Amino acid sequence: MITLTDERGLIYSPKSWEEILELPGYVKGLDPTKYKLKAVIGSYHLKDIHCGLTCNAEHDKGVIALFHGGAVTNVGQMCGAKHFDVDFTTFTNQYNRDVVAKTYRDLLSTFSFQLDELENEIYELRKSELGVDWIYTASQNLVHLKKECPDEVVRKINAMIKSRSNVLQKEREATEEEIKALSLSLGKNVRKPHYIQEDIALISGLDSLYEENDLKQLVIMELDEKIKSFKKLIIDNLTHTELSRWGKWVSSVDGIKEKVQHSRDLGLILLKQSNLTAFKEIITNRVDLELFEKFLKKLPQ
Repeated sequence: MITLTDERGLIYSPKSWEEILELPGYVKGLDPTKYKLKAVIGSYHLKDIHCGLTCNAEHDKGVIALFHGGAVTNVGQMCGAKHFDVDFTTFTNQYNRDVVAKTYRDLLSTFSFQLDELENEIYELRKSELGVDWIYTASQNLVHLKKECPDEVVRKINAMIKSRSNVLQKEREATEEEIKALSLSLGKNVRKPHYIQEDIALISGLDSLYEENDLKQLVIMELDEKIKSFKKLIIDNLTHTELSRWGKWVSSVDGIKEKVQHSRDLGLILLKQSNLTAFKEIITNRVDLELFEKFLKKLPQ
């Protein structure tokens, strides 16, 4: 792999080593005692390359160096550090930073032309029938007290989320046979009444309510708000740290969209009448049962 900067500061990848040898000012066998390093203008990682200095040492990793007076040659990492000391490290680090910054600026510039398409995609995800906004609003009734679901159901769901279990259980009094069997297994008498947790149903899509699948965090905070901030940027004025931060975010956008789609799919599975109706079995009073049935009727079958 070879990277090189041209006279305009643009970074490109030469197709072959011969392009390096044909650079204006290229010198083979350059005497490092007679030249002062001016800048690093490229880098490479290739096999069977010999240093362009008088040492002619074989290596596979180095830089393309520009010297005062216009001479250019390739310098291996070990040779560069040996002959040019701190200057070699300083110029190499600066070149690497410039390459990273240029790569990020190109990434951000390309991304800026895709914003309209991305915003339309997000809008469709949010506002379509049974979209992200509907899923988020409906699911909040399952995790917050005093909303459209009985508190009894909400507490049970939050307990299931905390334990990261999709098994809906109901407490009931143990039968005589169960108490005898338990006493025998424990080697001691179990007092009556004794209560056990009985599995009622598996609730599909419950993981849509887990913290990592929070649609508000993913869509609003990680996409919408970041896009608003991105639009205000002047890319050419960003510091290296800012370029790095925004470059990492842009690179993560596709992954975030996949998470949103995954969470949306889970939410649609969760928010079905047939999936949640089992919770009626844990409701202990008629008023709450009617409240929950009213909520269920708002959901797809």
